[in-house]
Amino acid sequence: MNRKAIKKIMLFLLAFMLVFPVYSFGKAEAAALKAPKLSKVVRVKKSVKITWKKSKGASGYYVMRKTENSSWKKIKTVKGGSKTSYTDKKVKSGTTYYYTVKAYKGKKVSSYNKKGLKIVY
Repeated sequence: MNRKAIKKIMLFLLAFMLVFPVYSFGKAEAAALKAPKLSKVVRVKKSVKITWKKSKGASGYYVMRKTENSSWKKIKTVKGGSKTSYTDKKVKSGTTYYYTVKAYKGKKVSSYNKKGLKIVY
């Protein structure tokens, strides 16, 4: 191999090494947030407490609630990726509630457990 060919190969490798970390960083950022795993939902005095497992990379969580024949509604935005519980104080006796949680980071939002956890208050 002559010097010119070696120089071209070296430039190609250098360019590849400079571009590859940017490419892989972009792919890591684009990775979807995983749905938080629901732990439990319990009655606490005049409220309901829901807990879940931390979702890696989340900056916060949306707590969702529905009743027997309704659709999911966001009832609380929990800021902070390390917070893993919320207490719902707006519950009515004799009502069946379902709770679930979505993780978020910026504009990205995770999927969620569509069945949720059930509790009769």
